[in-house]
Amino acid sequence: MNFRRRRSHRRGKAGAALALAPLLLAPCVLAATPPPQPPPQLTQSEVDSAVGRLDGIVQNGMARTGVPGVAVAVVYQDRVVYLKGFGVRHEGRAGQIDPTRCSSWPRCRSR
Repeated sequence: MNFRRRRSHRRGKAGAALALAPLLLAPCVLAATPPPQPPPQLTQSEVDSAVGRLDGIVQNGMARTGVPGVAVAVVYQDRVVYLKGFGVRHEGRAGQIDPTRCSSWPRCRSR
């Protein structure tokens, strides 16, 4: 004997309503304005001090991990305060890292 359980229409409709609820509410959530940004937690002098140490930090990290090249950008209060490339794009080949190009960044390739 083969017993099959009949699904009630009530469960099916309730499940469909629950599945559609996020889609119906999404425009309300997406249309809301984002909350204001909190004030900066660092002062300009603290950022300058940290940026002054970045060259050594990046070079030590590259030596420790064996990464052939890195591009670093620091943005503070909507301004780029540091932008620099270190090393090469491919080990054993010429081609310095250029921080203004994003050819090796997957997100930039989709543009």
